[in-house]
Amino acid sequence: MLRYEVELEFRPEETRASVERLLAHLEGARSGWSTADLGPRFEGLLERIVAFRALVRSTSPSFKLEQDESGAIFEQITSRI
Repeated sequence: MLRYEVELEFRPEETRASVERLLAHLEGARSGWSTADLGPRFEGLLERIVAFRALVRSTSPSFKLEQDESGAIFEQITSRI
């Protein structure tokens, strides 16, 4: 598992472009679907979405190492790390 400590920066001015870029990535050429297909509904949806950036300040990994093994086996496994 990897935990992140982040600082959020809300970027409402980037919301429209971010949604359109995400949609282009997810839908791509395979469907041809775009935000224009939503018509006026898209504007209402945008009011409920806010673009943000998560600036990673630190990471903290943790590992599960054979938690069901006996102490001797666990020691043998971890001595090789």
